[in-house]
Amino acid sequence: MRSSDDQDSQTPLTFESLTAAVGRAGIRGIEFHPEIGSTNDRALQLAADPSISTPFLVVADRQSAGRGRGTNAWWSASGALTFSVIVAPTRHCSTSPLPSQLSLAAGLAVCDVLQKKAPHHDVRVKWPNDIYLSGRKTCGILVEVPFTAPNRAVIGVGVNVNNRFEGAPPELRQTAVSLAEATGQIFDRASVLEEILASILREVESVAADASDLRERWAASCYLTGRLVHLETPAGRTVGLCLGIDSDGALLLQNERGPSRHTSGVIRGIE
Repeated sequence: MRSSDDQDSQTPLTFESLTAAVGRAGIRGIEFHPEIGSTNDRALQLAADPSISTPFLVVADRQSAGRGRGTNAWWSASGALTFSVIVAPTRHCSTSPLPSQLSLAAGLAVCDVLQKKAPHHDVRVKWPNDIYLSGRKTCGILVEVPFTAPNRAVIGVGVNVNNRFEGAPPELRQTAVSLAEATGQIFDRASVLEEILASILREVESVAADASDLRERWAASCYLTGRLVHLETPAGRTVGLCLGIDSDGALLLQNERGPSRHTSGVIRGIE
């Protein structure tokens, strides 16, 4: 990329650059941080405040202690897009399977936007919360329900937009990619954020109304279908051929012991 592009990729987000964009997306409130440990941690705190109108956005120009599922961490560098949005679906968030469905819906929402940004690349969703661009991870999603506000959910999203991976941990250099690296273009992060938020809010509304066709759409976009998956669950490790997901967001595997359904777990290998 040209040096001017490199400079553009480091242009910081500001409250002023975001306000109009997120308003157009349907966000009712915003809290901006030049840097924060975790947008999800902050959003979980805010979600407990009943005076906060939803959907409410917590966004950071840079995140220093982002979290993934379980003990996983989200590595972030300048040029990435990291945010969390507090939503209040009409269905109770602590009622299964809504949190899983929200994660799947958010994944599809981001996938749709990234596919438009990188039309010549294969963009797919990987159960339960990742987006892969041409076989490499470009986005992670973490949905959490606050214990003190079970009628709300926090959808955390980290997207590799303009960041580079030269300074990333060695294991990430071979497994992750940004939009800029894949396409050779620099993107306006505020515009990308606006599109993703609008897409997520549409999907959340559809899921909350029980009107979503999640399973059918995931079938068309699932990164794992037809692959041999090594899954670590609370009950132990299992290996099976991925058959897709069911309508509740559970992963379906098939092996010599027959079909199995998994609502949680960590994927340790894909063949």
